[in-house]
Amino acid sequence: MATREDLRNDILKATEEQQRLMELRKPLLGSKVNEDQMNAFRMTTQIMKYEDFIRDTERQLRTMN
Repeated sequence: MATREDLRNDILKATEEQQRLMELRKPLLGSKVNEDQMNAFRMTTQIMKYEDFIRDTERQLRTMN
């Protein structure tokens, strides 16, 4: 079972990775190059997965009270 501290650390790591992906994705947005568009889409998908993970982990933290 994960501790509250483990869950908080997981949220911080996921947030950092999400921010990193957002920065990497910025130059690709609006590109006319198909490969750039696909890479931006993949990054967007991963960013959304991080959002889900963060939301679910925060919910888990709240239920531990």
